Amino acid sequence: MGRSVEDARAGYVVVGSSGVLAPIGAALRSAGHPAAGISRGSRLEQGDWDERVALDARDPDAVASWLATRDLLPRTVIAYAPATSPEAFARLADGCEVAVLVVPSAWSDPGGSDALAASWQLADDVRVLRLGWTGGPGSARWHTAEEISAAALALALDPASEEMLGRVRPWDERPGAPVIREEPWPSVTGGVGFAQGVYGDQGNLELVAADAAGDGIWVGWWNADDEDHRAGAVPGSWSGAKRFADGHGYVQVSITQAVAGPSFLEVLALSPTGDLDRHVWTPTDGFTRHGTLLHDVVAAAPLVVDGQGDHWVVASTTDGPVVLHGRPDAAYPVLELEPVQTGVAALALLPRTAWVVGATWHTDHLDLLAVDAGNGKASGVALWCCGATDAAATLRVDGDVTTGSIAAQGNSLAVAVCAAGRAVLVLLAGPPAPTDLGPAENATVTPVQVGPDRAPEWHVVTTHGTTATHHRHRADGAAVTVPQPVAARAWATPDTSSLHGHL
Repeated sequence: MGRSVEDARAGYVVVGSSGVLAPIGAALRSAGHPAAGISRGSRLEQGDWDERVALDARDPDAVASWLATRDLLPRTVIAYAPATSPEAFARLADGCEVAVLVVPSAWSDPGGSDALAASWQLADDVRVLRLGWTGGPGSARWHTAEEISAAALALALDPASEEMLGRVRPWDERPGAPVIREEPWPSVTGGVGFAQGVYGDQGNLELVAADAAGDGIWVGWWNADDEDHRAGAVPGSWSGAKRFADGHGYVQVSITQAVAGPSFLEVLALSPTGDLDRHVWTPTDGFTRHGTLLHDVVAAAPLVVDGQGDHWVVASTTDGPVVLHGRPDAAYPVLELEPVQTGVAALALLPRTAWVVGATWHTDHLDLLAVDAGNGKASGVALWCCGATDAAATLRVDGDVTTGSIAAQGNSLAVAVCAAGRAVLVLLAGPPAPTDLGPAENATVTPVQVGPDRAPEWHVVTTHGTTATHHRHRADGAAVTVPQPVAARAWATPDTSSLHGHL
């Protein structure tokens, strides 16, 4: 014969009765204690309860209204913290003899548990059961609903019972905790895009590279931060590669941190047939293709953002060099890049046979890097064209130059070029001798600020075959570290199948 409603109202109230605390119902029934189980209603059939209550126990007003309908306040309240709220729990616990709050392992997180616990402002007589995990390293698991319910009920019946279920240290051994995974990057081809962005504490390095199989573009980032936030790339390491522009094959890509947006990313990608496509990354849409800027392109520099935030694209076509200019407005990333005949003084210094491969904004003007063979082929000498001095200089490197890039950092300039199957770094205001970077078909240089109290660096990514390599050099050209292959070293959950994927 069932118990009376009045008896049920005078017994236990359990919040979270359809989840981890569902087994408490059967235990209370077998011990002869009336109990009401509260859940939000989606699984009311869970558990063995004298009374099932469909109620959002996170809403203090809803809890107060429910309590007002009862003749007797509950004698004991057992609540699972994620199923209620500080205000609602306080109303449930007010006036009862025993109040037990079951809290998840997040209450033991070294990175923020104190603030979480303080936000509840629990009364001194509230008994708190902290949930941890069981099992050793490599075999850790969360507790079952039966184990949690047994511990919660024991604490409700005896305040001397354990207030910790399982263990919460070392924190890195919890089930599903992120672990450091390492994985080679996918095979890439052609010239890569490389630039320091504004995301992260210090500004992560953004890298784009064409898929070697001709199926889109891979993008990843190098973590320039000192602090390890235990998410994404480990500091001083590369993230996994994410693919976009599926179905489009490219032979050269570049990336630029824009000011507009704010802080959108601009990617130019050159197809094998000479189409120069534009892709833009935004926080809401990721990378989106914004059409083809030019056709019959044989070489192109990365998009350049000048001191006013205007956008410039300099490319070489079968008909000669072309300059596009656009000024972002409220419609950005939609942007009209129109051909112009003026505004790039350095262009007038180039012979018609030169192919523009690099461009950078240098203080108050545009500098260009070009390859000139005099025969319409991308192999010859490297020309640095300075828009401020109206002068062009030939860079002295061994062998015919095939490609390269140029970057500015304050008044300093660096050029990375490939010649005779090797890459070299040339600091235009530094050592006279180029720094050899090893075998490579492509090289891209960018300035990097790795910390407010550290000297700026020059970073270069070279490609040889289908592998990219990351080089770090000081302002004097000396290597900071041994060159490392671009490979992912990042935090991921143990069940992550790969650090790479689609955006």
